[in-house]
Amino acid sequence: LFKLASNYLGNNEKAVFAIQELLPLLSGGKIKEAEQAILEEFERFKK
Repeated sequence: LFKLASNYLGNNEKAVFAIQELLPLLSGGKIKEAEQAILEEFERFKK
Protein backbone atom coordinates (compact mmCIF):
# COMPACT_ATOMS: atom_id res chain seq x y z
CA LEU A 1 0.00 0.00 0.00
CA PHE A 2 2.83 2.36 0.88
CA LYS A 3 4.62 1.81 -2.44
CA LEU A 4 1.40 2.37 -4.38
CA ALA A 5 0.66 5.58 -2.47
CA SER A 6 4.23 6.79 -2.87
CA ASN A 7 4.16 6.20 -6.63
CA TYR A 8 0.77 7.85 -7.03
CA LEU A 9 1.45 10.85 -4.77
CA GLY A 10 4.98 11.40 -6.00
CA ASN A 11 6.99 11.07 -2.80
CA ASN A 12 7.32 9.17 0.45
CA GLU A 13 6.40 12.09 2.72
CA LYS A 14 2.95 12.45 1.15
CA ALA A 15 2.45 8.69 1.25
CA VAL A 16 3.28 8.56 4.96
CA PHE A 17 0.78 11.35 5.64
CA ALA A 18 -1.92 9.65 3.59
CA ILE A 19 -1.47 6.21 5.13
CA GLN A 20 -0.53 7.01 8.71
CA GLU A 21 -2.66 10.10 9.28
CA LEU A 22 -5.54 10.28 6.83
CA LEU A 23 -6.41 6.62 6.33
CA PRO A 24 -7.09 5.91 10.03
CA LEU A 25 -9.20 9.05 10.39
CA LEU A 26 -11.22 8.47 7.24
CA SER A 27 -11.73 4.76 7.86
CA GLY A 28 -13.06 5.69 11.31
CA GLY A 29 -15.51 8.18 9.84
CA LYS A 30 -13.70 11.16 11.35
CA ILE A 31 -14.17 13.47 8.39
CA LYS A 32 -13.73 16.76 10.28
CA GLU A 33 -10.52 15.54 11.91
CA ALA A 34 -9.20 14.45 8.51
CA GLU A 35 -10.09 17.84 7.08
CA GLN A 36 -8.19 19.54 9.90
CA ALA A 37 -5.16 17.30 9.34
CA ILE A 38 -5.17 18.20 5.64
CA LEU A 39 -5.36 21.91 6.43
CA GLU A 40 -2.49 21.64 8.91
CA GLU A 41 -0.39 19.70 6.42
CA PHE A 42 -1.14 22.29 3.74
CA GLU A 43 -0.01 25.10 6.04
CA ARG A 44 3.18 23.21 6.87
CA PHE A 45 3.80 22.57 3.16
CA LYS A 46 3.42 26.27 2.27
CA LYS A 47 6.31 27.29 4.55
